[in-house]
Amino acid sequence: MEFGIGHENGSSHGGSRVIRYQYGSLPEYAEWMPEAYAEWEDLEKVSGEKLLNLTGGVSLFSSKAVLDPCVKNLEDFNIAYSVLSTDEANEKYPMMRIEPEMAYVLEEYKMGAVRPDFCLKATVDQFVKLGGVLKDKEPVSSISEENDTVIVECESGVCYKGSKLIICAGTWLNRLLAPMGLKLDLRIFKITIPYWRETREDMKITTTQFHVAENVYLLPEMEKKGHLKFLRHEGPVISEPEDSSRSEAEKQEAIDADLAILKDIVKKRMPYVDPEPASIEHCRYTMSPDSHFIMDKLPGYSRIVVGGAFSGHGFKMAPVSGKILVNLATDKPVKYDLTKMNIARLLIDCK
Repeated sequence: MEFGIGHENGSSHGGSRVIRYQYGSLPEYAEWMPEAYAEWEDLEKVSGEKLLNLTGGVSLFSSKAVLDPCVKNLEDFNIAYSVLSTDEANEKYPMMRIEPEMAYVLEEYKMGAVRPDFCLKATVDQFVKLGGVLKDKEPVSSISEENDTVIVECESGVCYKGSKLIICAGTWLNRLLAPMGLKLDLRIFKITIPYWRETREDMKITTTQFHVAENVYLLPEMEKKGHLKFLRHEGPVISEPEDSSRSEAEKQEAIDADLAILKDIVKKRMPYVDPEPASIEHCRYTMSPDSHFIMDKLPGYSRIVVGGAFSGHGFKMAPVSGKILVNLATDKPVKYDLTKMNIARLLIDCK
């Protein structure tokens, strides 16, 4: 890999990512979640690290049409939940103002967060313990196949050879595939991550998804004491992972636009949160147009598999996607439907 473990150039770093069973708009992934929870819990046991913070959480809906598929996900897997009216929710959650248009409040009792920094460390530790060899800070310059061998050449001059290769290059995927004559319809979103100060210790907000005009979500205090994380799922599209083509003024304009939306929601719905963010961080998502992942063999290459386009919602199910990619690489059966995750749908150039 080009960078070190836990680097901040992608979307797999930081202190928290939402985890939940319900996935109403993308039901394929709801099927993965029981296994994902079980795998994270198993990694907790073998590593001795706390990787999950299952506070429970709420999802706010203005439409029953959006609510119903999420409820179905939970019922399909026997996950405990409740649906509250606006009045019931305001009584139970006085730290938020839940307005009448939020007609449905879904409580999911095993909703919460995974802790990416700790998850990555625990995974790498187990990988090395079981005999794996990690090579970081070693950028790849080319990938090729010759007969039954995959060859990976690095900028340092080191060359690696093997029988199979799995590529998970995140926002650098197109750059890595370009010398191989392939280009995919992918977009890189730069996400603004603000942290907001809580003003009352007794009014802490739980993990929350807002299914409103803006797709926003909130994670309670985990990373910064006395602060919650509240952000949009969207952000500006950038032309390259480094975001070097935009001026500083353009970057600040995009941040200000994000913050204007979030500040308005904080003022309207979070009376015990300071409406000015205390600090800001960033991450980058690789997005596909349909928000589905890539989990497939690379066209024209018999021994190379690609995992990517995790579209800002892939970390929570990383143990499952990892197993799927290994099965694809070793020609073993996969128990999940990957039809919508084929790479051909995203090909825009193939030489």
